[in-house]
Amino acid sequence: SPQPLRGLEGWGEGRQITKGVIAAFASPSREGGHLLVELLDGRSKGFDIWIVDDKGRKIKPVAATSEDEGNPHWSPDGSRVVYQSFSKIKGYRVWVGDLRDFSPPVLIGEGITPAWLPDGRSIVFSRKDPGGWNIYRAEIPSAGKAPVPQKRLTSDGGTNQYPFGGQIHGKEKIIFVKIPLPRGNRSSAIWMMDPNGENPEVLTDFGLKQPHRFAGPVMAAFGVDLFFWEIESEGRHSIWSMNLEKREPSRVIANAANPQISSDGKFLFVNSKASGWSQIWSFSR
Repeated sequence: SPQPLRGLEGWGEGRQITKGVIAAFASPSREGGHLLVELLDGRSKGFDIWIVDDKGRKIKPVAATSEDEGNPHWSPDGSRVVYQSFSKIKGYRVWVGDLRDFSPPVLIGEGITPAWLPDGRSIVFSRKDPGGWNIYRAEIPSAGKAPVPQKRLTSDGGTNQYPFGGQIHGKEKIIFVKIPLPRGNRSSAIWMMDPNGENPEVLTDFGLKQPHRFAGPVMAAFGVDLFFWEIESEGRHSIWSMNLEKREPSRVIANAANPQISSDGKFLFVNSKASGWSQIWSFSR
């Protein structure tokens, strides 16, 4: 039986959703009740993406090829999905798929950790350039039309990854992870910038004495609560929460990573090895 996984700061005890697979990442649908899950089972050639219900039952495959597919995100209206794929020959690539007719996905280009912006027309992702990892934005047109040229939003020579879009007091923002120069620096911070890449601002400069390795920031569609995870040591992770107005961070779940928050901010989904294998768990408040 699974070991209890308990949250702090009002999140209560976790509920294990997936079983019998290895599940690394889950994105909740806007209306609730379903998840896009990156998982590996005994029949797949690699990690695939499935629509899964809130009891962990697989409903329909979304991306299941010989490559590894992962990091899926629902579009704000629930009609499309953006995700990444990986193979040793082609590397990491970003795709957009249609969840209405499940037509062949559209290749956006090289990149990792894609996510939608709140307008539902644009995505952001990270791509490796000669000078480092940068955040890019691309508008996603309607079916049958080619994507517009991508716009690079960062260019400082450091490592900029895990972009995510949200709205704070009605203003669209992009949050992301930055590992500053010099290369080899093991400390990372969460940053925020405007959707055009201007006005970058560090969010996790809260006076901690020791360096921290933060990753995967997310926030509800409309709200001021930020969630991210910390790489504490090999195989050990924890989930943090921070109100963007008070800037007072706190650990909320130990032994967990890859947080995703529901659109209403009431449900938090993470992956954890608390039950032995990596599985998806949910918390509510």
